[in-house]
Amino acid sequence: MKNSISILLLTFCVFSLLAQSKNERINQLINSNDSLKKIILQDHHKYIVKTIEFESTIDKLNESNNLLQSEIKYLKSNLSIKNKEIIAIKDSTNKANEYLKNIINEKEIEILKEKPDLDFLITNNSVGLFRIGNSWQYYAKNYYRFNFKQTFGKCIDGACDGGFILGDNLKNTENKNLEVEEGALLTIGASPFMSNNTKSNFNNNQNIFFISSANNDGWYWKDKTSYIIVHSDKFKTKEGIGVGSTLSELKRLLVSTKIKIGWLREDINAIKVEAKAYPGIKFIIEYKDAIGGLDNLESLDDNGLEINESNFNENARIARIIVEESK
Repeated sequence: MKNSISILLLTFCVFSLLAQSKNERINQLINSNDSLKKIILQDHHKYIVKTIEFESTIDKLNESNNLLQSEIKYLKSNLSIKNKEIIAIKDSTNKANEYLKNIINEKEIEILKEKPDLDFLITNNSVGLFRIGNSWQYYAKNYYRFNFKQTFGKCIDGACDGGFILGDNLKNTENKNLEVEEGALLTIGASPFMSNNTKSNFNNNQNIFFISSANNDGWYWKDKTSYIIVHSDKFKTKEGIGVGSTLSELKRLLVSTKIKIGWLREDINAIKVEAKAYPGIKFIIEYKDAIGGLDNLESLDDNGLEINESNFNENARIARIIVEESK
């Protein structure tokens, strides 16, 4: 009997334990299910939030895209207008070019096209690499390969400045008139820096030389440029004006010009054309190009009458160009 009771009690205990274990498992499953639901709900909430944010971003991008499309449309419209303006400008330019071709002859067009490089450009204070106030011998020897020799510069009534004549192939000649010296391209001139009573004062100075002319003597720096006389048509202004250019071309290209008359009987450079654009330059015209000759010019000058381009032959040309320090 006792054994039966013990077996019953043991069985009950086993079933109780099994029942308890089952309940715990059910509770655990319920808790797990609740946690899973909570996680799912949280994830769903995050998804909804992300979806809203994504839709908002899409709306903003669509708005930006619409703005860009509007701007592109505006730019295309503006570009079309600009293209029409460019076409109109090109058309006007072509018409202007045709007009210029009709009023400027072929020779003048070629002159306008000539743009000398820096080696042969005439400015207010320089001719090529030779500059007023600077040394010149280095460039003459090493750059241009010019020959040069000491002689006179400008002479007026027997009073002469010191000078050096430069050229590619200077001929040996006793002619002291630099303006017609064979092979002359440039004259580098120097103004006197000191009068003297005796040659012995500076005889040992290799940088200066003495020159004696009919009416004055003087000492001059050998390698300092006071002025430059251009004899060659190789050198030109930026407009293409040089020795050989006509007086009418000079007037047309520089517009504001004035003719001044110096000592006609004594100064070979007496007829000077000055231009407002080039205060440091004198464009020299020969006497032979004056209508009525030298006598007529003297008469006009003596009577205080204005002398201009109309007093010279139509084919009057620049004979020389003098570049000196502008005042």
